Amino acid sequence: PLHRTLLLDRCQSCGMAVCYERQTTQDGTRWLLTQCYKCRTDLREFVAHRYRRPVDSAELEFAVFLQTALQRGWLKMPQNGVIYSHLFFTGLHQIMRRLTYGRMAQPLKAALYRSYLIDLPIDYLPNKSVTFELLNILQRRALLQALNRLLQNWPNSFIEFCQANNLASHFLIGDHKQDLPFWYLRVVREHLNKGAHKVSDEEIISIVNYVRNGGD
Repeated sequence: PLHRTLLLDRCQSCGMAVCYERQTTQDGTRWLLTQCYKCRTDLREFVAHRYRRPVDSAELEFAVFLQTALQRGWLKMPQNGVIYSHLFFTGLHQIMRRLTYGRMAQPLKAALYRSYLIDLPIDYLPNKSVTFELLNILQRRALLQALNRLLQNWPNSFIEFCQANNLASHFLIGDHKQDLPFWYLRVVREHLNKGAHKVSDEEIISIVNYVRNGGD
């Protein structure tokens, strides 16, 4: 984080995962952090331009925020108070699943770029789900940037994005209803449930007056 530089996860020459501990030490030499264990390429010489894009302050602050939540085991969420970190990350995982799910993935990719200038470098395939843990560093980075924007001023930014893109509760909950945390479900059910109707103050007053007048 101090250098604000994106680290490589794969060799740009042969495509193998960066795994310096797999280097052989039979000749007595030390492991080299800058060398691909497979093709011996110097990783510093084959870095694509996109990896040289520095990390900005907002991205760094979000990374520190996530790390702190993991270390403490809890965090404060607006309108929810203190929640356990595992419940927080369960909600984040659900948001990422929805952003990359099925036929909505491509439209939402375009929506993220229109709203936040975030480009998800993910190629979606029909009937294929996206697993966050299997994405490369650039893809994970873009998804986390999207999460950061949606979490700002929670839950207002999230609600506005979902409403603008017609994301209703049935889509946002999916098949994981039993596993979702209250801080996420509450927002989805109260603000993004198309079947629900929020009664206004004027309607309540009208109902009360109607009952007082004997229903006439």
